[in-house]
Amino acid sequence: MGQKVHPIGFRLGVIQTWDSKWFATRDYPKLVYEDRLIRDYIKARLSHAGIARVEVERAANKAKIRIHTARPGIVIGKKGAEIEALRQDLERKFKREILIDIQEVRRPELDATLVAENVALQLVRRVAFRRAMKRAVNALLKNIDRISLIRNRVLLIGATNHPQLLDEAAWRRFDEVIPFDLPDLPTRELILRRLLTESETHVDIAQVAEQTEGFSGADLKMLVREAILSALTDGRTELTRDDIIKGELLIKTRDEHKARNWI
Repeated sequence: MGQKVHPIGFRLGVIQTWDSKWFATRDYPKLVYEDRLIRDYIKARLSHAGIARVEVERAANKAKIRIHTARPGIVIGKKGAEIEALRQDLERKFKREILIDIQEVRRPELDATLVAENVALQLVRRVAFRRAMKRAVNALLKNIDRISLIRNRVLLIGATNHPQLLDEAAWRRFDEVIPFDLPDLPTRELILRRLLTESETHVDIAQVAEQTEGFSGADLKMLVREAILSALTDGRTELTRDDIIKGELLIKTRDEHKARNWI
């Protein structure tokens, strides 16, 4: 049922590059596995150094490892002692010449991996999950405030079907707010007819449109999806009035929980 996509799957070759840069034919599986072992080893050994990612480049029997870290001083050590010890251990473990390059992550609050690890560490220390999440979000928003839209070429765009749930801190991030009205009755009926075009049903769509006042287009889409899942769960291909009611109740219950900060 899950339809999950790797977070950089669509970005490769566009705004992101590969973490492993080499070509091989015969030893390809072995080298892929070795890359994984290298990353796991570095992550475990430098778990306190804020490792964002590890890139591996290969040429012949040499490997260049580029470590992106929020604390380069810890990785390098006094007079380079730590990084030299790491290089020697890697060469001894993987039987090849190793070169190590250290890259500093200047804004760890904007790196997804480091933010997630920070939240996880707080949860391990028994910090309340809401407090940990709020700290991470606040740190992110503070750093966004320091980004120049001209120098960094960043355009911040957001959209929500429930603006009443946003606090003032969220609204301050946007220079311009453009409100869009929720679908009226004719529009809701048109959306429902489009969504149910290929579904087998004798439900009065006009009546459903009347009962879904305040629903957004995304809400109506979720309603239809839940109704279809309800029918399929019972082994039916035809939607009934009860299936539609279940979808409506799900949307309304979800909105109530959001208003109470339950989800």
